Amino acid sequence: MSLAVAAAQPASSYSTAQPCPLHACLLRYGITDLAAFSVPRHLALSQEEVDSTVEPKLPMLAAEALSPKQVQLARMVLAKPQLLRFSATTLAAKLAALEDVLDSDAAAALQLAVVQPVLLSLDIRARLPPLLRFLDTYMGEAGAGRRLVLAQPVVGAVSATAAERSIGSLSARGYSQQRIQGIISKQPSILTLNLDSPLQRQKLDWIERVSPWTLDDFLDKPQYIGTKTRRLAARLALLQKCGLQPSPTAATLATTSDARFMKSLDKQLVRQGQGLPWASWAEWEEAWLGTEEGREWGFPPIKE
Repeated sequence: MSLAVAAAQPASSYSTAQPCPLHACLLRYGITDLAAFSVPRHLALSQEEVDSTVEPKLPMLAAEALSPKQVQLARMVLAKPQLLRFSATTLAAKLAALEDVLDSDAAAALQLAVVQPVLLSLDIRARLPPLLRFLDTYMGEAGAGRRLVLAQPVVGAVSATAAERSIGSLSARGYSQQRIQGIISKQPSILTLNLDSPLQRQKLDWIERVSPWTLDDFLDKPQYIGTKTRRLAARLALLQKCGLQPSPTAATLATTSDARFMKSLDKQLVRQGQGLPWASWAEWEEAWLGTEEGREWGFPPIKE
């Protein structure tokens, strides 16, 4: 099909004022769903940026007779600037490769591309099949790899070698295959972490030796294990220094801002008739880094 080239007018929900350069360009090519392209970074595009990066793609789309789903992908490309370097032909081919390799319909392949555009930078036919075969074999289930990639598209960007390395790191710490299978099924994105890197090994050591939470607790929430060891260790040390009990999960340590964390501690201490001896997080962290514990967990490990 071709894209209609029409002098469409803005939708009634938009101001009658002159549309921004991006909207004006899209309207000229019959793209009237402007709400999808109205976040501040879209509205801020200059006429020069639209002329050089957006408009050159639109006639190409019309000329290459893309399918409706592929046109939708092309429209979404405007929201993913890193994809603008691809021609419409290349995008169509990569979308077709996703459909073929994952045995999915166009809608599912499109969703993968939109959610995880890095997939489109890969050689899909060379990269994905080995990963899918490896996961099928390890999980002991035909189609397991496909299921995991569709559930969390970021997994599709992982090589079979990297996935095997992540699994090997857990196995080396005493996790059985059945246990690892359960972790992967629940949180497929764990496969994207290089658990064998020096920084991650340091964190896993801290979890096993110091943390009141188990490694399972962290693996259950990959965003927790992505938190720097210094932050986790320094916050737990401050809780212990103040005689306060940590929460049932590591959420407070991993996700709360420094100011909010200190405010929460101060409130707890005030209720006990006490106060924080340190005026700020920075003051506490500096003091903690001078301790034996701080020197062990507060700095990146020395490269071997």
